Amino acid sequence: MPCKQNRLMTMNIPLLSAHHHDFPDVATAITERDGLVAIGGDLSLPRLLAAYRQGIFPWYGENDPLCWWALSPRMVLLPENLHIPRSLAKKIRNSTYTVTLNHAFAEVIAQCAAVPRAGQNGT
Repeated sequence: MPCKQNRLMTMNIPLLSAHHHDFPDVATAITERDGLVAIGGDLSLPRLLAAYRQGIFPWYGENDPLCWWALSPRMVLLPENLHIPRSLAKKIRNSTYTVTLNHAFAEVIAQCAAVPRAGQNGT
């Protein structure tokens, strides 16, 4: 999905302002540009937060422009709506594994980045 220069030339893609952190409409990006919301901007904290709040994320390759993507939602799981059946709760209680959340975030990211992928030289 990284932005390739020749692919970008065939699309009418919004360019992000260097001074504003507003993004174009995500629904239009999904229906008209395979999820490509915009190109440009930067990876500043305000821009990233504005993007993530809308389900937009940066994804680009080395020597490619900074591209911002939003994929068609597949599922949203809200913890307050999660129902764990009794049989699953019992299985969790009686098993030897542990379920954690963000217990070793940096280590997990480092290990994921270290896994070689056929045909890819990056994350």
